[in-house]
Amino acid sequence: MKGRRRNIACILIYLISSAFTYAQVISYEIDPSFNTGEYFQRGSVTNIEQYQNEIIVTGNFTSVPNTANWWTNLTSNGVVLNTSQFGSSGQQKVKQYLSGFVAGSPLLGVVNEQGQTSYPFQFEFLKGAYFAGGIPIQVTNFLVYQDSLLLVTGSYYTDSLNLGPGSARQLCLVDSTGAPIPDFPMVNCEPFGSNVLTIDTLSNGDFIIAGKFSHVNGHPTRNVARLNADFSVDTSFQSPLIGSTTGFVKYIDSQDRIWMTNGSNGALIGLPDVHLSIFRLLPNGEQDESFAIPDVVRHFEGNAVSTHIADVLEYEGGYFLLNGYFNEYNGEDHFGLLMINDDGSAIEGAFEGLGALEATWAGYTFYPGVTEIQPLPDGKLLLGGRFSNFGGEPYSCLVRLQPNGIVGVKEREVGKLKLYPNPAQNTLSVVTPDQQPLNRIEVYELSGRLVLTLAKPSKSFDISELPSGIYEVKGSTASGIFAEKLVVVR
Repeated sequence: MKGRRRNIACILIYLISSAFTYAQVISYEIDPSFNTGEYFQRGSVTNIEQYQNEIIVTGNFTSVPNTANWWTNLTSNGVVLNTSQFGSSGQQKVKQYLSGFVAGSPLLGVVNEQGQTSYPFQFEFLKGAYFAGGIPIQVTNFLVYQDSLLLVTGSYYTDSLNLGPGSARQLCLVDSTGAPIPDFPMVNCEPFGSNVLTIDTLSNGDFIIAGKFSHVNGHPTRNVARLNADFSVDTSFQSPLIGSTTGFVKYIDSQDRIWMTNGSNGALIGLPDVHLSIFRLLPNGEQDESFAIPDVVRHFEGNAVSTHIADVLEYEGGYFLLNGYFNEYNGEDHFGLLMINDDGSAIEGAFEGLGALEATWAGYTFYPGVTEIQPLPDGKLLLGGRFSNFGGEPYSCLVRLQPNGIVGVKEREVGKLKLYPNPAQNTLSVVTPDQQPLNRIEVYELSGRLVLTLAKPSKSFDISELPSGIYEVKGSTASGIFAEKLVVVR
């Protein structure tokens, strides 16, 4: 899912001063020019895809007249062009694939842009011959691989003549007809009946899988595992999860850090009593202690119920957007939507007064939330979810936000970087005073424009493309931000 790694550069503007670094984060308001009218009567939107000049929306919603739909084509301003009942309400994941789309969970299919079956496709292991065993047969997720292949997660049998533990698999590779690729080392998880629910990729081509399991191909690793690029198990990766629960990978950021959520009975080694609404792992599986696990709560009808973080988006500069089903974050009101710093603290004001406030229609009331966010090329955000009231306005299931100002965020530097040589020409070495490892290096012009980013920096790197001038070099570590001025001469 590398396509999900969207650094939204246009949203952050950096201004540099000598004592502090000031980040200005754009705030938002509802864009009234996008309006679907009364089309969405009730329900929820679970997936948004921009396709050419249209917007494709999927989910489980009721439209006018009282008709259940799961696929809708919209214009850029929300006018309905097409509706379809392809698949089922469970088909929440839709991604562009070849000349159409692939949709899945709990089934898997290939469709055209109107949500109609475009050519023969049948996932081999969902055929009737595989359904007589002792585990539920289902597809939970998929990943487009090498353009025309599909990595499919779930639980299924791969031998119709041996419907037992020896044939159970949780990850396979199929072609554009649904047929398995010969000699692919299909992944087996234990115990029998285990499931892989999510899969994502690291920058080097390795994979992170998560779900409900204790072993992967014999290697003990609870509910999250790392696979090498050839799909063998990386035995150096040690899961920090404990307890009987289910893991979900929500995002892998530009530093290959793994953002996860966990079931209600799960915990981290050393933190047995901490509720894991959202947490972050390092690429080797260790807990990223620079991210403070937040207290995220959802109140509904007077009761605190389980939360759900649906997605994470990264903004250039180390800021992240969270959305999901919640209405309180670290004791403050946030209605399914907020911006956070790299350490997990909330940025107040970015979505001031905005969020999913209610999900109440005639004869139907449920807890509200934001389940999908699609950044648009013009800097606007298209949001889908379960809501009838968004930010005090009667928007149902779908709303678009537009920038309306900036919110200042001040980060105090914890120390000075050591730069040498300085002035420099072609190569620069950067270290912190106490030799802390650097997680990220950014180089800015004094105007605030970001000109160089190193997500996995070494101590020395090339600056030969930088013109002569004065720059600000920032290095982030587990303890904070270090910075220093740099002079480049040619």
